[in-house]
Amino acid sequence: MIRIPVERNGSLQPNFPTDLCCNCGTTQDLSLVRTEMKQSLHLGVSGEEYILRFELPYCPQCAGTAKQPKPGAGGCGVAALLACFYGVAFIVVLALTEDGYQAINWVFPFTAVMTAASLWLIFGVVYRKRGNQTTPWQPVRMGPLKQEFVSGRVEGVSFVFSNAEYRARYEANNQNRTSGNAPQTPPG
Repeated sequence: MIRIPVERNGSLQPNFPTDLCCNCGTTQDLSLVRTEMKQSLHLGVSGEEYILRFELPYCPQCAGTAKQPKPGAGGCGVAALLACFYGVAFIVVLALTEDGYQAINWVFPFTAVMTAASLWLIFGVVYRKRGNQTTPWQPVRMGPLKQEFVSGRVEGVSFVFSNAEYRARYEANNQNRTSGNAPQTPPG
């Protein structure tokens, strides 16, 4: 994670490298793709959402990851939706069988296996790394924001990189602006 300060006028101008793919690191056939990074801060039912948009370099194989934010609560929502769907199916089968207790012996394991298989299909097959990609999600993401305590004014933005080489080039490009005291986190 690398933190870069926000200027007094509220502008943020990080210098992202453009000579290698920010996901797989290739230097061939690159194009700049508008990448939207979001950070949501919620306090109960209200909150704020911060959105940053940058042109980042992607190869054709990795360009689709620019629009794939890492799943958070939404990914858990998919799991909950699948569990509810199979749970309802479980209840319907129990209601339609004459001996509901006997049906539990095969319906419950079937429901659990189908939920696990659906999640594996969604997260293990559809969203998986392809080729030399470092991640199937956005390779550059917005990390924690540094905010002033009382006013909430954003004083710094952190970026998380999945590609170590791209991160090193970013640090070199922004050496005079980054604060090296931001904690190091593993890519993900």
